[in-house]
Amino acid sequence: MSDTNPPASPRRFWIPADENVSEADTGEGGAPGFIESVIDTEPETLADAPVSVAAGTSDDTPPSKLRRRKTIIALLVVLGLLLAVGGAVGGVWLTHRGKAAPGATIGGHPVGGMTRAEVVSYLDGLSKQLEFEISVAGVTQRVYGETLGVDIDAEGSAETAFTSWDAEPLLRRLNPWQELPAAIIGSYDVVKLQTYLDGAFKGTPALLPTVTFDEVTATWTANSGQPGFGVSAATLLPALRAAVETGGLRKFSANPTTVEPAVSITAATASADLLNEIIHNLPTIQYQDEPRYAITAADVAAWAVLTPNGFEPRYDLTFNTEAIIAAVEGPLAPLLLIKGSDEFRLDTPDGRDLQLMPGVDGLQVADPTKLAASIATALLAHDGSSLTPEWRTAPHAIKHITAGPYHEGRWVDINLTAQTLIMFVGDDPVVCYRISSGKEKTPTTPGSYQVTDKSESATISGPTWHYTGVVWVAWNRLYGIVGASWRNEFGFPLSGGLIELSPADALQLYTWVSVGDPLEIHG
Repeated sequence: MSDTNPPASPRRFWIPADENVSEADTGEGGAPGFIESVIDTEPETLADAPVSVAAGTSDDTPPSKLRRRKTIIALLVVLGLLLAVGGAVGGVWLTHRGKAAPGATIGGHPVGGMTRAEVVSYLDGLSKQLEFEISVAGVTQRVYGETLGVDIDAEGSAETAFTSWDAEPLLRRLNPWQELPAAIIGSYDVVKLQTYLDGAFKGTPALLPTVTFDEVTATWTANSGQPGFGVSAATLLPALRAAVETGGLRKFSANPTTVEPAVSITAATASADLLNEIIHNLPTIQYQDEPRYAITAADVAAWAVLTPNGFEPRYDLTFNTEAIIAAVEGPLAPLLLIKGSDEFRLDTPDGRDLQLMPGVDGLQVADPTKLAASIATALLAHDGSSLTPEWRTAPHAIKHITAGPYHEGRWVDINLTAQTLIMFVGDDPVVCYRISSGKEKTPTTPGSYQVTDKSESATISGPTWHYTGVVWVAWNRLYGIVGASWRNEFGFPLSGGLIELSPADALQLYTWVSVGDPLEIHG
């Protein structure tokens, strides 16, 4: 093995321009370059090694690194700016998410940053605070929109506004300097506006045409109205609408003119025609396919309500359901009642409480309010429909009655109040029947009588009636108990003075009673 070491690789060091390097070191007059050292022998330390310096260049120069470093820094700055802008936009978006855009206005009123509920609440309050100034012939009045018939649809306005704002591009929507206008949706009652103008400016009100019902001919007719003089609502309405919807000028001027009625005679005639069509196609209330009550033309006249539309020169026809309910629960109730029968109990002189006749429950309209709504709907449809309401049990009543004076043996008791006939043997009732006694104008006369005659097939006559082949049990020459084949219901005073029984009940009485038996008639 040789004792000599292989030549050492030269080592190169960069000498910056500001370093103090001698010309002798670089061989290039002290210019910056590389120091190349060659260690010929292996010194004990690097400091002991001889160093030689030579100038040189390299393909991978440090200036290229500097340029890359500057480019990276510039890109990082741009990225930072983009992140900052994006963060700001995102922050604004998060802040206004679910809210009106910063530059949003509705009807000229700024609502930026409000939630939908807050916009609705704001518009509800605005409806009562909108104030207008109206001048007519030198007279100026300040008045709130509510008095003029202005009604802001807060829910509808907010819904429409938010829909339009959400459709805007994001940057446009989030730009606080970008105004995003939306209109207020409102309704305007022309009749109310005209009423205010007539009163405030001393105008002569126009008279509306009338629609009346003639009870004799059962027809509806329209009668002309009369023009007034003053400020016409129609002339102010466009400016009023613009002021509300877009926040326009709230000061108006007008001159008095002829004011036409808010409803035209043509429209009134159309309403009369409609009512005439309705009363020729009236609905019927029924039970199990059997008619119980047919609505009448007079009912329609009592329930019909014609109201000026307020927005168009016509009447709106409705039916007063409260009045219909009152009728169903009042005068129509007996006509709609599916009648049952009362339970009769006899209070005897010796203290007994005897059942004479069991009761039967009836039926009545279960929900008068629901039936009234059905009637109103059927009248407006004017198709002659049949209405079948829901029914509920009408509990039967328990009536305690008395008889007498009592007799021994067989006798007959007739109670005009209870509308009953009881056959007695002494103190004991045998059977009880329902009767129809004389009505108010032809009452049955109370008293103590005896049976004077009876026939299984009699002919009887009165001033306005004549019957043959009827069961007849008389208490005098003119009056008696008759089997009334012409009567379907008993228990009500409906006769001309006789006591009417069903033919079957009358035959039972005829078979049981004898001439001379006592007969008591009392209230």
